Amino acid sequence: MRMLIPARRFACALAVAGACLGLGAGEAGAVIVPAIGELKPADLRGSDNANRTAEYAAAQRYAIVVGNSEYQHAPDLPNARADAGLVAGFLRAQGFTVIERYDLDRLGFEGLLRQALFEIEQDSEVLFYYAGHGFQIGQRNYLVPVDGDLSQPRDVAFETVTLDSLVAILGARARLQVVILDSCRNNPFADGMAIAGLYSTPMPTEAGFSPMSAPVNTLLAFSTSPGALALDGDGTNSPYTLALVDAATTQPSEAIRAILDDVRRKVYSATEGRQVPWESSTLIEDFRFARNRTVAAAEVARLREERRSVTRRLRLTSASLAGTDPEGTLELSARLERRVALGSALQEALELQPGQTLRLSPAGARGRLARLLPSGELLAYHGESIAAGDLAKLLYEPRHEEVAARTAPTDHRTTEEFALEIGGRAPLRVQLTLTPDECDWQAGDHLDPEGTGIARYANEIEPDAALAACQRAVASDPENGRFHYQLARAQIALKQYDAARASLKRAQDLGYTRAWYQLGYLTGAAAAIEGGRDQVAADEAAYEFYYEGVRRGDPYAFYGLGKQLLRYSDNDQLRSMGFDLLNRALEVGHTFAMNELGYFFLDENSDHYEPQRGLRYLRESAARGDIYGYHNLGLVYERGLGGATPDFDTAAEWYRKAALGGHPDAPVRLARLYAEGKIGGGPDIALALRWFDVALSRGNAVAGADAAWLIATENPEGYDLVDATLRAARAASLRNARAKADAMDLLTQMPQRFVDAAAERLLDELGEEVAGDGSFGADDAAALARIAAAEGQSVPDKPLDRLLFLARTAWSRSKFRVDLY
Repeated sequence: MRMLIPARRFACALAVAGACLGLGAGEAGAVIVPAIGELKPADLRGSDNANRTAEYAAAQRYAIVVGNSEYQHAPDLPNARADAGLVAGFLRAQGFTVIERYDLDRLGFEGLLRQALFEIEQDSEVLFYYAGHGFQIGQRNYLVPVDGDLSQPRDVAFETVTLDSLVAILGARARLQVVILDSCRNNPFADGMAIAGLYSTPMPTEAGFSPMSAPVNTLLAFSTSPGALALDGDGTNSPYTLALVDAATTQPSEAIRAILDDVRRKVYSATEGRQVPWESSTLIEDFRFARNRTVAAAEVARLREERRSVTRRLRLTSASLAGTDPEGTLELSARLERRVALGSALQEALELQPGQTLRLSPAGARGRLARLLPSGELLAYHGESIAAGDLAKLLYEPRHEEVAARTAPTDHRTTEEFALEIGGRAPLRVQLTLTPDECDWQAGDHLDPEGTGIARYANEIEPDAALAACQRAVASDPENGRFHYQLARAQIALKQYDAARASLKRAQDLGYTRAWYQLGYLTGAAAAIEGGRDQVAADEAAYEFYYEGVRRGDPYAFYGLGKQLLRYSDNDQLRSMGFDLLNRALEVGHTFAMNELGYFFLDENSDHYEPQRGLRYLRESAARGDIYGYHNLGLVYERGLGGATPDFDTAAEWYRKAALGGHPDAPVRLARLYAEGKIGGGPDIALALRWFDVALSRGNAVAGADAAWLIATENPEGYDLVDATLRAARAASLRNARAKADAMDLLTQMPQRFVDAAAERLLDELGEEVAGDGSFGADDAAALARIAAAEGQSVPDKPLDRLLFLARTAWSRSKFRVDLY
């Protein structure tokens, strides 16, 4: 038979996580962001610490200390390492939990911020200290990683760390935040120009830091006044850090503002007036280096209840002594959690007298020990003597690092070792084995502030196994918000959306941060979830969820709200806010944000087309193993986007990597290259169809339409017109309007016998026993009626209508989530 082939066979070009270039420019301009778009930029700077009661004491105090000395593209700073070491030692002595890093490159900064995201508890006190290069571009301040290179003016995002993003990321987890910057010792990029904002306006790279406002309950302390340079110092330490540690050591119980006044006088005198430290403060409560604070009674009660809850949840099992020799080993096991009740387990396993004292040191442990104080605060424990009666107050906090889920939960099992001294006895070795719960292994999420660090993307979840594991976890530990959230991920994978919303609401009630983003996603992506992939602006309810996620410091909320504001806002202020939020997500290595910004700057039909800038975002995403980054680079090399030289073989390599990682569009691109003979030495229809089918199974309607037309017009061996009809029906049942039109063009030309035969195949796929003779008989009609009744639908009577109904039903029962892309 003769087929009328549609003239159009290609869909949109550059794709990001849930978007393609052809969807945006014309449609987005008319979209009005909901009323929450009236937010002022200050509302998104960091957490709303003003709403947290000022008299409450922090549950934990953290210090993040960075010293960058040895630079690759800027002058070295000999004293920066020593300065950071001096500060870290002082803070550790004051009981801070210290995260200490030296000579961080850009990826190292990403890792540091991720670690802070995982390990810093909500409502903590956080102190950030940085010694290293810093400068300003257009009144925005930047820290310089040791590999920072601004020889290309558009590379600011990946060659620096934006100070206000860092402050916002840490501030969202903190109740009170102190940021101390001993930088600007010279301008490493003097006389340079750089493009850092939303639009391509070059601005000079200037010495010193620009004045910046701080989120509520934050103090920003700069080693010198705005726009001025700080001195590195003639000795081992800089004048500023030396004065700071001296003043803080002398009067650690003094309020920090008084200490900084003293530091300013000392530095001014030591530098003969050449350097004047400066601060910007919105503190609404005092900060002191020493712990001498009073705590509100209500907060003490809350923190003690939290301690009991933690102890209940983090059960240790199978505590036993291995052997009886003095050098014996005590073996303990526990579920991997953020805090493990190690002291309680030791009390149960050992016969201790009330007057005995103990010392515990983390001989082979990577995490941290902490003591729970009577106030409810946690104090870092460094091996001090502890009475046997107080041992239950000792907790262990494993170090959390994000890793992809491996073959089994036991592949993530770790054993931590401690040396335990009890009175006059010989040291005892303690081995603590931590194993993740199966729910964490099956459904843990990426960049989850309260997760265990074991992660799967949504398309990697095994729905049935995840559902069973997380139902067990919730039953055993119903007050653990993480398990409710991960149960919701499994339910979403199974398209149990009402159940998922209920689980997310429970996680939300338990304060689980990621629940807000996921509720925003379910609300904003309702149309796509129902069976398609068209992207639309989220409604106001989704914005509210995203905003609360931003306030709580969730990188996925940074991305979700940032994408909405950048894509769909109709004024520059809101788009700039979206750009800033996406860059905040980028600071912790969120590749979705990189893809979104690459898409934004590679839109040739826009006023923000900056190809080199866009390409850098995509290359960085691919360098971090993101399948969208792979796919987008394939498009770059296939189409010559952004001025790149077209190279079909290189494009195919990127497409193949993306396809093997689960991307739904990459197999289509690869299939077309094979079908058109652009790779492989000539057209290969069989291989093209195999890749088209991979894409169609992932919900790609374009693949179904292309494959249907290819079979119908090329008559490849092993395929017939029933195969073409079936693929066209699947494509026509999805939400891609162009692919649906192409598929319907073919279906309306198909004789009824092929339509009926395709319907029989779908009946068989849906579990009905059919004759399979190609004619739609009485048994087939009865099977159709059963399916319609189960779906709550009327029985279609026309051949094409019943075929499309069956195709839609097959998609609705499929476990593959077509909304993910």
